[in-house]
Amino acid sequence: MSNLDFTLPPGMELCRKCADYAECLMRERSGIGEPVQSSPDISLEMRGELEKMVDRVREAWDNQARLHYSMEQVAHELQRSTSGTKHEHLRKKFTGPFPPKEDGSGTAQLIDEPMLFVDQQGKAVCWYLPGIFTARRCDAVYEAVKALSDHPNSALRINKSSQNWRDDRATYSNDGSGELKPGHINMSIAWYEQGHTVWIFG
Repeated sequence: MSNLDFTLPPGMELCRKCADYAECLMRERSGIGEPVQSSPDISLEMRGELEKMVDRVREAWDNQARLHYSMEQVAHELQRSTSGTKHEHLRKKFTGPFPPKEDGSGTAQLIDEPMLFVDQQGKAVCWYLPGIFTARRCDAVYEAVKALSDHPNSALRINKSSQNWRDDRATYSNDGSGELKPGHINMSIAWYEQGHTVWIFG
């Protein structure tokens, strides 16, 4: 029996269907897949959101910003540098891919459009995807976070006795300065072995 032979909760099942739909859309947009059939399980509004996301990713893929160094070089310099000189040294050595402004300030230009940062070895380093979410989706996420932060047993919390930098109150706004109570929760599936259980599929 496979580790994947189990019934997903409805929300996770919808996520899986959306991910499958987005993957098929990406293949279609890239010219390597058949035209995507609409799924009755995904609402028209959500399909529109997924199409917008895929289009943003395609824009970024077509607008690659090349770095003049590799991530291996950055890792090597991180190992060599001492904590006191590390950040300034790395900032000077590993600059961004954008030319400076024409005003002579030496400041790099601000380019606000979807792009993919690729290192010297052709490895994807970072995706910049402005506008990937609709205003409706941003509002829904905000309201969900607000409801979670207002809950008496919220997963969003700061451990006041913790010495961990994640709980340092200096990095949060004051309690009364906004609608959201200060707190945090680890949700990134790309943050290896931090904030989530690792599943190993055989």
